[in-house]
Amino acid sequence: KIYFPNMGGELLVNANNYVQLYTGTLSSGSTTFTGSGYSAYLIVGAEGRGYRSSIVVPRSLITTTEEQWMVTFYGASSIENVRFGLKADAATGGTITITWKSGKTIKQIFGIK
Repeated sequence: KIYFPNMGGELLVNANNYVQLYTGTLSSGSTTFTGSGYSAYLIVGAEGRGYRSSIVVPRSLITTTEEQWMVTFYGASSIENVRFGLKADAATGGTITITWKSGKTIKQIFGIK
């Protein structure tokens, strides 16, 4: 099993139940990933000192209207965040667009089956 830190507790995911959909540094603009076949997405944000935090977004909450989300980092002396939007493609529903809005960076996205 894999441990992902998450606000309010831990998310333990069996290695057979998740797929890495994105890895990189999203700090402007947007990117797309395949959304079909997953019940939720784990969005991992990071800030410059190496702190990472994440949020789990159920697939059922991602619609064709962009909704904004936020990952918050609690450092030793500050609170920082990354804000982003998620939207499903209207034509197929299988492609999801994540758009960086403000704050730090998005580093990884995992699909959870």
